[in-house]
Amino acid sequence: MSCLLGCDRLYVIAFDREGKIFYSDGQLLSQRGLKPMQLAGTSVFDQSHDWPGNIDFTRRALQGEKLVARGSVNEKIVEMHFTPFQDGNGDVQEVWGVAIDVTEAQKISQERDFLLEANRVLSDSLDYDLTLDRVARLALGVFADYCLIRLVDEAEPGQLRLVAVAHVNPRQEDVAFELHRRYTRKGERSAPLYQVLDTKKTAAHLVISEEMLTAAAASDQERHALVNLAACSSLLVPLVARGQCLGIVTFSRSRLESGRHYTEADIRFAEELARCMALAVERALLFRKIAQ
Repeated sequence: MSCLLGCDRLYVIAFDREGKIFYSDGQLLSQRGLKPMQLAGTSVFDQSHDWPGNIDFTRRALQGEKLVARGSVNEKIVEMHFTPFQDGNGDVQEVWGVAIDVTEAQKISQERDFLLEANRVLSDSLDYDLTLDRVARLALGVFADYCLIRLVDEAEPGQLRLVAVAHVNPRQEDVAFELHRRYTRKGERSAPLYQVLDTKKTAAHLVISEEMLTAAAASDQERHALVNLAACSSLLVPLVARGQCLGIVTFSRSRLESGRHYTEADIRFAEELARCMALAVERALLFRKIAQ
């Protein structure tokens, strides 16, 4: 038991047939600001305010049902295992529950499923323009609020050109395209875009403040566009296929849309997704050259 309670993704709770807690312990409790046994003497129903659905599961457990419930608590996905214990007459005397933080496990599962679906969608067509549009829209709502695709310019090797933009709010796509087209065109080799292109390494801007956006604007028009797009976090990821960098995909989140920031853990997934995108772009480029 002590080994289990030392796990930072778990806690154990026990309550009697009236719902009065007589045991609570585990590292996961500390993330809620609670100490071991601090809940003892309180009603289990009073502790479900941050997970209302748990009240129904608790009642079912008190009626003798052994069950597993999953819900969202303070932005974490928690799986609760209820085991009722009965006397000789079949009446429930107490219930023991084990809560497990499965946020990371669920995220990994969702990412795996998404990458499988991404491979299926991107391999469905060899049409160049359609592929670029699908690549740009692939992560919308799931991993990004807007997405930019820049490819190495075949007419000017070493230079990038913006070829596709997708935004969860379609009305913002023209704004994003014109703004970032100008930035791509006037980009210098020392700029983050070209550093990613040259090094083939991701550049992560996990937190972008409004002050940073304002400072980046070269004109009132650009400042207005940047404020409207309101990027709060971005990942610039190289599109690498067979060792060659074909371009860069930019995943961005907006404070006006999801409002969420990328984390270090998101970089690995972004790079996996970029590899799927790069292979699709490579196939479309080869098909276009053959068709010409």
